[in-house]
Amino acid sequence: NSPFAPVFGKSFLLEVVRGCNRGCRFCLIGFQNRPMRIRGFEVLKDLVDRGPKFSRVRKVSLIGSAISDHPDFEDLCWYIVNSGFDISVPSLRVDGFSESIAEALVKGGQKTVTFAPEAGTFRLRKVVKKPFTEEQILYAVATAKKCGIKHVKLYFVVGLPGEGEDDLWGIVDLIRKVISLGYSPSELHVSFTPFIPKPHTPFQWLAQFSLKELDKRLKFIIKNLKALGLNYVDYLDPRWAKIQAALSLGDRKLGKIIEYVAEHGGGLGAWRRAQKTFGINLTDYSDEVKDLDKELPWSHIDVGVDKIFLIGEYERSLEKNKNE
Repeated sequence: NSPFAPVFGKSFLLEVVRGCNRGCRFCLIGFQNRPMRIRGFEVLKDLVDRGPKFSRVRKVSLIGSAISDHPDFEDLCWYIVNSGFDISVPSLRVDGFSESIAEALVKGGQKTVTFAPEAGTFRLRKVVKKPFTEEQILYAVATAKKCGIKHVKLYFVVGLPGEGEDDLWGIVDLIRKVISLGYSPSELHVSFTPFIPKPHTPFQWLAQFSLKELDKRLKFIIKNLKALGLNYVDYLDPRWAKIQAALSLGDRKLGKIIEYVAEHGGGLGAWRRAQKTFGINLTDYSDEVKDLDKELPWSHIDVGVDKIFLIGEYERSLEKNKNE
């Protein structure tokens, strides 16, 4: 419980991949770190053989934003656990999860597996370019249960572009079906984050829902999940989500606000006072729909992704919303 303890506990951190080739439209990693780079299997095995020995640990934590997209991910998991080490992995894609992977994780002492459906309906998952079917999600959860994974974490984003009431009910219905597969509410961790537009992504021109609307949607979900027996639901306070969106989309004017907040404790009260002191409203950044021709604060920064490509992805997401 020490505040100085490593984030992943006492383990050897092994970066398996860097970047992501999936291109989910809300995610910065898939656009800022292209192309995705994959460490060779032989290199990874050599690091597994040598790293823990020098680190004097018995657990290997795999690092990467698209870790299960590594072509040798399953073999790597088995190599680690068959070498006598415990294993820890981050969120996994449901379309790459298998009984063999689950069995390796169980043998390696991992008690929890994390999946990120992001949205409650297939329609909205297609809008954000994460088109998992409900069948794929439930298969992954059922496989985890069958193989002895004790707990499941599910991550969702609230307030995605085009989200409607059916999508919110879709989240509730999906959780109901997960519980029916054998995971009790106490074995299920559900987490929600309001949508935060990111620079250099196809959704950089979009606005967040208002603070009132985000709060309303989260309360709707929490109320209905409590009816299913989930007494604890993890979520990011929409007030902090507004701050994160302003920091994500803001310009150099926010520098003095950041400095003020840092000098005054960093709490919500400091953020309110800073806005009043400098006459800057953070919602001017978070709640503004931007014109595609507008020069953005980060337009001069080249991350290797063409603006025309981002506009194309943005317009395709609008078509998905319109046609379905």
